[in-house]
Amino acid sequence: MRPSLPKFFAMLVILAVSSRSAQAQPPTNPANPNWQFGFELFHLLLEQKGLKTTTDTEAAFTDDPRRTVVVLLGNQNYMPFRTTTNLHNYLKRGGALLIASDRRARFSGMCEIQSGPITVPDAFAYRGYADCPDVRNLNSNHPLMRDVKQVIANRCGAIKNTSSRLGRWTLAASFPGGSRRSGQAITGSLVATLKPRDSVYSRVAVVADHSLFINGMLWHGDNAVFALNVADWLCSTRRKTLLFVVDGKPLASGMPMPNELPEDATIPPNLPPELPELPEELPEEIPDVDLSQVPEDSWLAFGNNFLTGMEDADIFNELAADRPRDMEEWLYRRNLLLLLGMLAGLFLILQLARSGRRMDRPMVRSGSPTSQTQIARSANNGDYQPACRELARAMFRRLTGADEPSGWVMRERDICVDGSRSFARSIQLRIKRLEKIARNLNRQRVSRRQFQSIAKEIEEIYELHEQGLLSHDRIVPA
Repeated sequence: MRPSLPKFFAMLVILAVSSRSAQAQPPTNPANPNWQFGFELFHLLLEQKGLKTTTDTEAAFTDDPRRTVVVLLGNQNYMPFRTTTNLHNYLKRGGALLIASDRRARFSGMCEIQSGPITVPDAFAYRGYADCPDVRNLNSNHPLMRDVKQVIANRCGAIKNTSSRLGRWTLAASFPGGSRRSGQAITGSLVATLKPRDSVYSRVAVVADHSLFINGMLWHGDNAVFALNVADWLCSTRRKTLLFVVDGKPLASGMPMPNELPEDATIPPNLPPELPELPEELPEEIPDVDLSQVPEDSWLAFGNNFLTGMEDADIFNELAADRPRDMEEWLYRRNLLLLLGMLAGLFLILQLARSGRRMDRPMVRSGSPTSQTQIARSANNGDYQPACRELARAMFRRLTGADEPSGWVMRERDICVDGSRSFARSIQLRIKRLEKIARNLNRQRVSRRQFQSIAKEIEEIYELHEQGLLSHDRIVPA
């Protein structure tokens, strides 16, 4: 799969953090000393996914949770809206939620975050700091840990007392053996997710350390990859709105806007009072130059002058001299190679675009124009049974890639659905009923209300398939 340009540029933005020191100490003479403790890069990464930031807390929780992402970072005790009813209703209606904090917090019916710092044995202490765990006990099958080998935390807390009242919990990252809190052994986890049973769209991620997402920590270990996975996971169901809350305060867009000019702004006095006059006659058009006719000696002279200018400016030595003094040599070389590789990739993309080559998008099978015309004609005539049959056939063609009805036959127990047992059973029964309709084995009369209900069921099955929650030997992966 080719990476999208927004993700490519998001990685370029995150790469900028790599030039900072590994320790959480203010850099030398910074423009903003607190920048490395902010969340601007992670906020911007979420917006690159197509989310639009809002500061309307009530609207984010109540309008359309299936299209909303709520991010709660920092001290959770400053959340006036964080009530059990608000959170539970938001999740029951399909909301996506990220909670990250190293402070003590309790979410009724969900879990509890125990305050830190958690200390680890020397073998797992990042750069010798016992309160900076190098967490490698990761669930490699979890989507949040895709391509992640280590997560670096900083004075983190621990997730405790997870409740199955709302759904099923899955541990994604756990502390190594011998971890302690205040001298006592601890067995809690660093990252966990909750899959509520009331809605197939809702999802919750809890991280016992909000500093995993601050600007200054994103390039430690695989924290940047982890942040990308979290953003992908939260936005995987076509969400549009983002509520980004830090220490109880909703933040505006992560993209800083230019400052407005004051009303009494004036032109600097060092500018010339008048612009130079243009010549009376200008050439009508610039003559075209055939580069193929330029003598070879001219090209060689241009190249030599260019290289001589670079040598006089001492560009490469200046670049090496300006690197941060507190960065290790191997880390600087790795980051420089990564940056050069990204620039080469961007150059290749531009060359492909100029040459007229296009990247083919994956083909999505849907109903043919003929079947769509038949559906519309039957629905307009009030005969909904043929319309339902064409909708069901289009669904099975899209799911299985087979045009013949013999390729649509599936046994109920072989259809795998990610969710509770009752939810999976209901989806299995729907697919078998739609199979009979598609194969013309069910010829009962269909009312307008039944037609609308069947169309809605098919749309829900499409969404399950696109999210990878529906599988069978004959179903083609999305």
